[in-house]
This record gives sequence, structure tokens and C-alpha cells, in this order.
Amino acid sequence: MFTFIDWLLILPGNLTIAYNKAISNLSEETKMRYLTTPEQIGRKEGRKEGRNEEKFYIAKKMKKQGFDTPVIKDLTGLKDKDLKSI
Repeated sequence: MFTFIDWLLILPGNLTIAYNKAISNLSEETKMRYLTTPEQIGRKEGRKEGRNEEKFYIAKKMKKQGFDTPVIKDLTGLKDKDLKSI
């Protein structure tokens, strides 16, 4: 997508150089490459999915150790329907 926008956007020569320099400086400062919007969304969704998996993992361990369901719900944030599946 970024490539498409970059292709679509036609800047005058001096602005193109300034733009490329600004992107390069930003990348160097943060030591990260530029992430396109779809990449940012994918990363955010992946983190959310990982946190949810961790909640289930913790809930399973708590259940094995004999914790009551209300305590597990309170500490993990899972709902009754989620706890029925473990």
C-alpha cells in the first residue's frame, strides 16, 4: 500500500529529496522500518490475539490449581462462556 501511495504521490524534486531524507532519519532514530497501515493493523491484531491466548493459558493453570471460577474471571478478564471451553 505504501508503495502504491508513494507511486501515486508526485512531489517536486526538492520535496522528494526532503521527504526521503525525513523518512530515512525517522527510520534511523527509531531503528525500525516504516510500517504500512495494513502492517500496523496486523501487528495490533497479533498482539491482541497473543494477549488473549495468554489469558486462556493462565486460566487453565489457575483451574488446575483449584481456583474458583469468579477469581479466575476477575484476574483474567475472561467471561463465563470462555471459561466453559477450558
